[in-house]
Amino acid sequence: MLLEAKGIYPHTERTITRGQVDATGAPVLNDAGQQQIVSVDQFLRIVDDLVVERRGPQRDGTDVPRNVVIDNQYRGGRPLDDYLRLHAALFLERANRLLIPLLIAAAVGFWAARAIDRMAPTTPPAQPWSRRLAMWSWFVMPIVIFVLVAPTDLGRWGGLFLTFMLTVVGIVASFPIGVALALGRRADGLPAIKYFCVTFIEVVRGVPLITVLFLASLALPLVNPALATVPQAVRAMVAITLFSAAYLAENVRGGLQSVPPGQVEAAKALGMNPVQITTRITLPQALRAVIPALVGQFISLFKDTSLVAIVGLLDLTKNADNVVAQPEYIGLRQETYIFIAIMYFVFSYVMGYVSRRLERSGSGSARQTKL
Repeated sequence: MLLEAKGIYPHTERTITRGQVDATGAPVLNDAGQQQIVSVDQFLRIVDDLVVERRGPQRDGTDVPRNVVIDNQYRGGRPLDDYLRLHAALFLERANRLLIPLLIAAAVGFWAARAIDRMAPTTPPAQPWSRRLAMWSWFVMPIVIFVLVAPTDLGRWGGLFLTFMLTVVGIVASFPIGVALALGRRADGLPAIKYFCVTFIEVVRGVPLITVLFLASLALPLVNPALATVPQAVRAMVAITLFSAAYLAENVRGGLQSVPPGQVEAAKALGMNPVQITTRITLPQALRAVIPALVGQFISLFKDTSLVAIVGLLDLTKNADNVVAQPEYIGLRQETYIFIAIMYFVFSYVMGYVSRRLERSGSGSARQTKL
């Protein structure tokens, strides 16, 4: 352990109502013959989700927030390091679990970037540090995000955070899968792989996203009951990823067809193998040619995440529905949905702006070198 705090841990408080039971577990009935309803105060410890039903700390008969208790107990009465150790307990306990995965993620990203640099041709010069950093981040950031949120309860995800995670995971995971499907569909020398890719792409593109979400949410547990333990958010991520990958595959395939065949023949004449031809000649040009289509699919994926509300996930749109359904906010329906529309527009505009910057930068195109 890096640091450890004993005694008081960060926690949240809530009050719930439920039916009262006696010591034997039998329901307690009122005069009308119905089960007695009681109010219960619960304290949820954040670090391990421990739930305790008891009264919280009080002062003169009034409940005192836990942060006030911590401040009164440690202000001036304990050394500063004890005070910092207590408030940093939550972060440090998470860091103890994530230290090794973070180091592994950093090492994988570093060596992946080094390998890509070595495969780059000597002329034009190797990729600048900004592109190496971007490539490193592509490998590292999904792993970092996963290990940071893995200890949390995925059932508590909601709002903008859930929308953001569904979008990021969908984009990062569906892009390499889509590229692989596009290349597999053009693999005439490997008929098994080609027919599998064709079947997957055509089947997935032939059904709406909501059907795929329902299959992941309701049908999979019926096929295998063990899948019922998989969090709903994870199943939605897998469904969105596979659905988006099929459309990305067709976009990438269109870019591959736009590359002149003469370039492939020239590369073969220079002695390049198929892997080198794909990674250095055809694929970079194909991806650059379909940047608008790819980003358009990413924007569509971001907006389609609102459909997860139908299968019970509380995304940004569903939370807005829950807010305006309350009597005290029922008159703010227009303002709420205007705010949601602005949020979707801002994120979509940012992705479109990045797309235009990539096109102007000439990424993937051949560059002239000074002699």
